[in-house]
Amino acid sequence: MQLSRREALRLAAAVPAAAFTQVTLRHPLESIADAPSRVVLRDGRFAPASLQVTRNWDGRICTSTLKNTGETSQRVREIVLFDYEHGYPAATAMYGEGFQMLSQTGGTLGRPIDLGNYTDAEHYKLNEHEGSRAV
Repeated sequence: MQLSRREALRLAAAVPAAAFTQVTLRHPLESIADAPSRVVLRDGRFAPASLQVTRNWDGRICTSTLKNTGETSQRVREIVLFDYEHGYPAATAMYGEGFQMLSQTGGTLGRPIDLGNYTDAEHYKLNEHEGSRAV
């Protein structure tokens, strides 16, 4: 499905304000901050305890680090910073930016739409896993 530039701009302007209001009202930042994190190794196994994710908060800004306290190097496939069930229905409007601000996604949680030509999966060749596009 292709969107015109006007439709994409209209969606980009409308969705962030609505989404911010819903998140603020339905899910306080504290519940997201308490969500567990996990590290998945290149071969699909969960990482050992020697790979530690640390999240430091400064108000609403979260800075995350991954530290290997073990004696052997590990090949990491992905880091899930917040494993959080948001509870929104599939019809909930969304807008998000990917790896670069040029990579944008709109539409709904159940039917995300790439906005523009620079997608994370196609242009930047970043892997995408089932459910990874949800907010």
